[in-house]
Amino acid sequence: MKIGLIGLPYDDNLGDLVMIESLEKIIKQRLKINAEFIRIDLLARNLKKGVSYRNYIFKKTVGFFEKFINEKVAQALNIRRFNYFERDEVKKHFKNQLKNCDIAIIVGGGIINFRTNRFVNHFSSIIDCLEELNIPCILNSLGVEQGYDLNFPNCRIYEQALNNKQLQAISTRDNLHTLREYVCNNEKTTLVSDSACFVCDLDNIKEKKACSIGIGIIRPEIFDSYKMQDLKKSYLLIINNLIELLKQGNYQFQLFTNGNGQDFAFGQTLLEKHNLNADFLAGKPKSSKQLEVNIASYEKIICSRLHAAIIAYSADVPVMGIDWNGKLKSFGEQIYTQSLFYFPDEVTAEQLLEILNSINDYKWTQKNKREYLEKELNFLKSNLELLIE
Repeated sequence: MKIGLIGLPYDDNLGDLVMIESLEKIIKQRLKINAEFIRIDLLARNLKKGVSYRNYIFKKTVGFFEKFINEKVAQALNIRRFNYFERDEVKKHFKNQLKNCDIAIIVGGGIINFRTNRFVNHFSSIIDCLEELNIPCILNSLGVEQGYDLNFPNCRIYEQALNNKQLQAISTRDNLHTLREYVCNNEKTTLVSDSACFVCDLDNIKEKKACSIGIGIIRPEIFDSYKMQDLKKSYLLIINNLIELLKQGNYQFQLFTNGNGQDFAFGQTLLEKHNLNADFLAGKPKSSKQLEVNIASYEKIICSRLHAAIIAYSADVPVMGIDWNGKLKSFGEQIYTQSLFYFPDEVTAEQLLEILNSINDYKWTQKNKREYLEKELNFLKSNLELLIE
């Protein structure tokens, strides 16, 4: 049996690759299903094509004026640009990759977000291809962000795609209520754990603790893309203050990233600003295994990328979060530690450090963790068995 795994295998934010690799291992090792996997990039970045000059100019122009024009108008222009210049070629590419698949699984990630243009057109296109090829599809542990508002063109496209007949089951890792606003048949929907919650157990990661505190950083510009400029200022303030407090207290700490180049560049500016040597920033991981080993080596972490928190949870490393778009807070609710995750304007660096000091012996109960992971296993097992029959 061939399963098409649709995700983001080429992102330098390695959390997306961890999800794909974890799902492959869950299906083979935990569910004992003999399958061949075909990895398909949701953004079709392996499509060899030339970008037409008109498309390039149109795209850049809309992108430049997006911050000045009505957001709904900008979305409509971007959809028309994609439909006119790219959709046919992208769909042909997707069909060529999917044609031999028996089942398709879209592998999590923050895909459903109508306020940004990154995924909406490609997501809609690949769902259309699944229908044309009559391939059943499971949406697994989707990230559903920024609510639901049909006044926005992107939201309407997502709603149409999420109600396609080829979608057999849809799960989310964070916001079931919002997912059910999109999907007419709520019986198809459920709340599960992210597949990456299994990763350190699947990869047998048992690292010796090499550093006391890991600080997972994220580039401040990401707040701009989500139109959260005030939170950006608060984030910069709290990160810089936290580093100074750790220095003054002679704590053993290290900054780290999930592999994103811009996050790493931000880390280098922090080293320079706070007069820290290069050892205070972990090297940029080049593989998912490197990321897992690095995170597992800390005694505890504070992070802003969701999959840094998820990998820490998988490795039984106590974790706190400085959130930027609600994903970390939602994760905290799922693992019963919501009091450890904050938006940057809700807490000070002093308060963060005080809480961090108090969680030396903190662990979520293994019973709760086992029940949380079983949600993902049960969802995949029941729906894959149904489709295999």
